[in-house]
Amino acid sequence: MKKLLQLTRTLLVAVCLLGGANSVWGETITFDFKTATASGGITAGSLTNSSNTGGYVAGTTTAVYYPTEISSELKGYFAFQYRSTNEWSVDKGRGGLWSFAKSGNDENFSICNLQAGDIVTITLESGEIYFSSGVANATYDEAGVETTPAQWSSLVSNKPYKIKGDGKLDLQAKKYQSGTRDHMVISKVVIERPYTRSWGLDFITLATTMSPSTSKSVTKSDVAFGGSYYTITDEGFNDNLGVNNVNWQVRQSGNSVGLWPYNVNGTIAVQNLPANALIVFWASANISANSNAVKVNSLSGNNYYTFKVSSAGIATFTPTKSSYIYSMGVYEFAIGQAITDIEKYETSAEFSNYIDGQLSDGKLKTVDDVYAAHTAWQIAQAKASGSVDLTKLIRNAAVADGTDWGGSEINHGEQYTGAPDEYYLDKWNGTINTNQTIYGVPAGTYKIKAATRSAAGTSGTLYVNDGTSDIGKVKQITSVGNTGGDLGNGWSWSEMTFTLTETKNLLVGFWADASSEKWAGCDDWHMELVGEVATITPAGWASFSSSYPLDLSTISGGAAYYASAASGSTVTLTPTGNVTVPAGEGLMIKGTPNETFTIGVAASGTAISGNKLVGQTTTGEVAASTAGAYHYVFGYKTEDPSVFGFYNLTSATSVPAGKAYLETTTALNPAVAGAPILFSFDGNDETANISTTNFTNDTNKSGEVYNLNGQRVAQPTKGLYIVNGRKVVIK
Repeated sequence: MKKLLQLTRTLLVAVCLLGGANSVWGETITFDFKTATASGGITAGSLTNSSNTGGYVAGTTTAVYYPTEISSELKGYFAFQYRSTNEWSVDKGRGGLWSFAKSGNDENFSICNLQAGDIVTITLESGEIYFSSGVANATYDEAGVETTPAQWSSLVSNKPYKIKGDGKLDLQAKKYQSGTRDHMVISKVVIERPYTRSWGLDFITLATTMSPSTSKSVTKSDVAFGGSYYTITDEGFNDNLGVNNVNWQVRQSGNSVGLWPYNVNGTIAVQNLPANALIVFWASANISANSNAVKVNSLSGNNYYTFKVSSAGIATFTPTKSSYIYSMGVYEFAIGQAITDIEKYETSAEFSNYIDGQLSDGKLKTVDDVYAAHTAWQIAQAKASGSVDLTKLIRNAAVADGTDWGGSEINHGEQYTGAPDEYYLDKWNGTINTNQTIYGVPAGTYKIKAATRSAAGTSGTLYVNDGTSDIGKVKQITSVGNTGGDLGNGWSWSEMTFTLTETKNLLVGFWADASSEKWAGCDDWHMELVGEVATITPAGWASFSSSYPLDLSTISGGAAYYASAASGSTVTLTPTGNVTVPAGEGLMIKGTPNETFTIGVAASGTAISGNKLVGQTTTGEVAASTAGAYHYVFGYKTEDPSVFGFYNLTSATSVPAGKAYLETTTALNPAVAGAPILFSFDGNDETANISTTNFTNDTNKSGEVYNLNGQRVAQPTKGLYIVNGRKVVIK
């Protein structure tokens, strides 16, 4: 989504039915006061007050009212200060909405019912408008910096202002002054609001699939929601859609095809809806809202019926009796805004295609899903290029402006580079706690650093929190004032290293107590992967590979092996030693069952000659064993982890990324049918490894002794044998 798209009927068809690249679109609400056309339900003439009071406007005790002349659908977007009649008017001759200012005062007004993330653009025909609130509910772009307008600063005509929070924008029309200021006249107000397709149903396709000839009754579940609505269990339907207990069908009848409530009065319910979501139906006849939804007339027409959800929960609807519903789509505002925010930094067409694919597949249900998808994208790109730099996981890491960082102020002039236009996060005479959440960070060991500085005697920390506790923290930042430091102007790097053993959301931030006229700031965040995490199975072993070169000398609490040989019923494992290996090298890692440890990443590595283990850097299917290419995967019995080894792939199997499998040119044969291929060891630790691990074949429990070829031995001599299902050494 590179820009907001004004909704058209053509786009609606594409979105509702296809849900592909046009899955993100923008609701555009336009008030064209200059032409006073029906686009906003506006008529020319004076605006009189209604009894519907709007929000309080700062700086005045006079009530503010919604005008009665604006249609019932849109009147909630404007509220005007009312002093006497005919003070506000839509006048084509003057070019739009204007304030007569009969009392000779500045006139306050508000644009109401706005949502966080809305883009509001006001076109002035003449005159001036000021921001009347002490802290305006809007920001604007000033040379790349997101800036909040100061109280009584002038609104700039045709400049887009981004709304910071749900509510209203308080403004003031400046009174006419002969020779210096014209009457304030607004020709147009445009509100743009991005939405995203959360899910949808194409009833035409479902009808032609389920009922190629005439009609078929849908299968309703036994459990009702919302009192009397039942989900449809037929393949292709969504569990958030419910129908009442009548004979609903998917039907084809001549040119009529879709979901059909037979010849009865059918009703529909949609559940798990967020507030302000849009529901769009394409149908042969009218659909009306019963509860928790209001029709949006400006987005309806030509058999499209659009409704806005009033509050989170369930909304119900009634289609016209015997009519057909062709399709429906549910669109969420917050998801669309999240994608818009991310695409300020992710400008590539590849990312847009990726995120559209995630939307089409129904994988993005929440804002968290959007940010987690961005994390997955960035990590995949880093692995593909062999880079450990994950700085792009931090939004606005370079602090180009205050976007994505709260709890601080934006400043410039004393950044360590000396450039006067380099911005940084800063706080004077108070507490700074600026942070953001990085979603869906996978297991690994990471380093995060930022440039920090503070006044002498100021306490502060860089921190990472996993939702439970601080898992990474720099206890004390450098506090040397605004001179010196490692970087100059008082700046130094602060960094922390931490390990995740599972995927988590991370709160990354900077805190400092800069009260008592002190100050503190931070800038230029960086993040990198410094180690991969290996998780040992209950069997005490794990197959392992990485998308990065690894420094095996960094292993503490475990040991790495490679498969140097394989024949008969065993595979020989040889210690790797303290070497570096390239990305994709297959390994077996030994350690304490169920424990995790870090293996450091390296710049490069040398492949292990003769290694028969193949690493999987991406999840993919490994073919079944065939002549000349036999494949075995490591496994163990969940009920008895002492039964473990390599198992033959008799059919193609998906092997996850980060694992390894064994590949041989000749077939291996377990000592006893059904048992895994066992391990033997090459190197000085052979006996110790064998005697402390339980490689078992649970089909052999009778006490007999077998050699590694599965032959019973009556008088064993020195060597390796299977006794009571365990591999032992007889010396």
